Amino acid sequence: MSEVKVSNVLDYRQNPALKPYYRMNRILPLSGSPTAPLSTTGGNEVIFELPVSAFNLAQSIMYFDMYLPEARAAGPVSDYTWVWRDVLPMIRTIQLYTRGGVYLCDLNFVHNMTKIVNKAETKLDDFLCYDASVGAILANIGTAGTVRTLRRLNVDAGAGQRHDNTPSNVPFTEPLYLQVSAVANGAGAGNLALRYKFPLSEIKNTIFEFDKLIYAGEVLVLRIVFEGLPKIAYAGTANNNPTTGATAYPLAAQVVQNNFPIQITNLTLYLAVERNEEIVNQLKNKVMSDGLHLLIPYTTGYSIALTGTVQTISLRFNRGNGRRLLKVYTTSFNINENLNTAYDNSNVTGATAKVTEFYTMLDNQRLQEFNLVCSNYDDWMLIQKKLAGSVIQSSSIYHYNWFWVDDFTESENLFEKNFNQEVGLSLDVERKYDVYLTTNGALNNGDRHNYAYATFLKMLSITSAGITMN
Repeated sequence: MSEVKVSNVLDYRQNPALKPYYRMNRILPLSGSPTAPLSTTGGNEVIFELPVSAFNLAQSIMYFDMYLPEARAAGPVSDYTWVWRDVLPMIRTIQLYTRGGVYLCDLNFVHNMTKIVNKAETKLDDFLCYDASVGAILANIGTAGTVRTLRRLNVDAGAGQRHDNTPSNVPFTEPLYLQVSAVANGAGAGNLALRYKFPLSEIKNTIFEFDKLIYAGEVLVLRIVFEGLPKIAYAGTANNNPTTGATAYPLAAQVVQNNFPIQITNLTLYLAVERNEEIVNQLKNKVMSDGLHLLIPYTTGYSIALTGTVQTISLRFNRGNGRRLLKVYTTSFNINENLNTAYDNSNVTGATAKVTEFYTMLDNQRLQEFNLVCSNYDDWMLIQKKLAGSVIQSSSIYHYNWFWVDDFTESENLFEKNFNQEVGLSLDVERKYDVYLTTNGALNNGDRHNYAYATFLKMLSITSAGITMN
């Protein structure tokens, strides 16, 4: 017999349920200082210690201000500061590990990954709810909102909105790629800073996107390594054209004014800690009895610089990488990763195209029956269903933020994920993954800086004996 449905107003049954209730535990860097200088070469690091508690990393929030003083204190040239906005340009590496050396996350080239992955794996509906404020902090350190990695352009299409001075394709809802100081040099009025406040879940395909409570039973270490200034910002002589007078930031003639040094400050982690003691006790008991066993995503980044117009990216995956292979992203960046081409992976048809055609193989078997010719939009034809409903709203946005992904999870969209299931390809046997590229020789002789990001499924086991990953 079918169950009789009872109206809510007549339903007097008691249905006790446990729901998470988080409090934001404010954690400062282990050094005690919330400030980290930014340098030309980068490499400055900050370390947080996550306390022994039940917490949700995906609901936790990273907060900091990034100060970029004006490009020149004064002089005959009007200089502006341009900063990258559709990436996390300041983060090179992020790691989460135990004191015993078990890594729950070890991700390099974070900034490049956020460039190619976050738009594809962010729902457009969610994206449109993000704060559209610029988040600028001028000389008086007065805030105008806080920002995430992504925010919409929020204006009509116009020149200068992309790194190559081309207009956006979709007015108002295409991502903001660059931000420029509103005022030129002089007396500190051209200072630029951004106040970031974003959930750790923006580090896609890692444990930071794993939206579940974890009780580690020991202190975990979160380490962040900051990038150098050439991949964060650059200077220019126009505020309406990102290509005009592009030069390295900071300029030799720069003078820090109004106590506005080049740095990240107010660095704070707001850890989402469970406050329901009944849930915490259940997790503790689970760990102490048969253990807590969770399937989590684990992404490894690869940097492959290749020369010439015929290039091959070859990767090998085995049980040492994880239990299963979920997906592999690849893309080709401009070999000159600085100034206005620091994050140039555009593949728009023409003289600046990076890749003319390509195909991929798995275990020496082609994954596409024909070579994908980018000028014919073959790549877009095969990938657009995976991108439907994401921030990548058109073929123009896709080719401007070009990448290829082979998704072995059989999900309909890239932003649909279920890490609880053993999806993907088994790594009980070694897998060989290859990308065969033909690049445009008219641009830097075809030389490219390629990046690949492979996401695996690993088993995180937390028991009374400690933490293991396999």
